[in-house]
Amino acid sequence: MGYGFEEACLVLDLDEIENGREMLDEVRGRLSQEIGGLRTLMTALRPPALDEHGLASAFQDLADDFARRTGVHCLVSVSVSQRLDQSTETVLYRVVQEALANVARHAGATNATVTLTDSGADDTVVMTVVDDGVGFDTARIPSFVPSGHFGVAGMRERVELTSGEYLLESTAGAGTRITVRMPVHLNDPQLADVREIAA
Repeated sequence: MGYGFEEACLVLDLDEIENGREMLDEVRGRLSQEIGGLRTLMTALRPPALDEHGLASAFQDLADDFARRTGVHCLVSVSVSQRLDQSTETVLYRVVQEALANVARHAGATNATVTLTDSGADDTVVMTVVDDGVGFDTARIPSFVPSGHFGVAGMRERVELTSGEYLLESTAGAGTRITVRMPVHLNDPQLADVREIAA
């Protein structure tokens, strides 16, 4: 866009007003597209619902939408005593989003539950996403990425980038449980560079 402005200025300096206006209009259109793209990216990085309504309401919105689309009953329970770090909230939200998407695509479940609680002694929270679906053999997980399924790997990477712990447990015929333990606040200076990546 910078080159486009320079070129338009050169054309205007030559008194080619109409050509200059056309070039500026083109650059203005590209600028508008870039602004729209950045807004979309910002929304993708940190969902507005987290800032507008908080994590509990954002979870409930996800669950309600999930239930409407799939017919799977989804219960949400959030019991935390303090507001979490923004990066922690974003990672937890994205994990729930992906976990419920996997339930919809693969589980054949009737019920799902999302819970978030303070862990107690240490400064962490524990979140679980549980379904009563068909489950699967976790020995298959290493084959997921090579076959084009990135959801489980993506959830684990998001959590581990922010110093969290991720555990997936499943048995064929007995449903799936995802457990995430994360720090309430990401105060470790070594984590500063991964905050945006995690989002």
